[in-house]
Amino acid sequence: MREPMFRMAHEAFQPLLRTLTIIGALVLAGASAMPPQGYTAADAPGITVVTAEQASAAGLQAQPIELAFGDGENGTDLMVRFLRTARAQGASYLSDIEIHLVDKKDGHWQECITRVVPADHGQNQTITRMDPGHTESHMVMRPVTRTVYESEYRCHSVSRPHTVTETHYEYSYDYASKSSRSRPVTRTRTEYRYEQECRSEPVTRTVTRYEYQLEHNYVPPQWHTELRWISNWDLDETSPVCAPLDRAVTDGDHPHFVQARAYGAKG
Repeated sequence: MREPMFRMAHEAFQPLLRTLTIIGALVLAGASAMPPQGYTAADAPGITVVTAEQASAAGLQAQPIELAFGDGENGTDLMVRFLRTARAQGASYLSDIEIHLVDKKDGHWQECITRVVPADHGQNQTITRMDPGHTESHMVMRPVTRTVYESEYRCHSVSRPHTVTETHYEYSYDYASKSSRSRPVTRTRTEYRYEQECRSEPVTRTVTRYEYQLEHNYVPPQWHTELRWISNWDLDETSPVCAPLDRAVTDGDHPHFVQARAYGAKG
């Protein structure tokens, strides 16, 4: 008996589970549709430096990109050139930027790696804004007193004359003939009777009734103060990490390069 009841309960919950699954998928899709925020250079538009975690959360596909450079190149110019090169190859985002510098120290070649990471150096700012005054309209029910003219059906008792004709017989006795006779006597008289008379009559009265009215209220201007985060993205450099170079390098060859993971590049 318990197994059929469990099966019925399980089947009853299936539509709810499917609905929750769909809602969860839509929420995840909406979150992944948000573009990652990061550092953009005015001299290299169209490409943004983000973290690897941001790129992964957005579902971006990465491929490596690399750019060699020579001794004495300005770091800012190098980064702008690297961003432009990545953009020219179709990339929209970069992450995991590393600058590799190769140099000889104490007669041995070593490679120093400096990581370049995007960082938001923004801060909370207090913003004051004013909502302009406006008029709000809504329906309200209010008592309204008016003098009205109406017709009312009324009945009154009225006295009206009625003519009544009555006939009765008078009897007489004749002693001479010792006989009696009768003769009709007719009389007319007027009598008054009370009757009900009903008709529509105009009446004037003062009534109070509830009616819907359109009410207009003016809402004065209001000031609001908000605490808002103002982003200020920049590129931070980590301290270089140096290690002996594990590949052969000649004195005339300084293979410096900058590398990163590009997203959207053609390859």
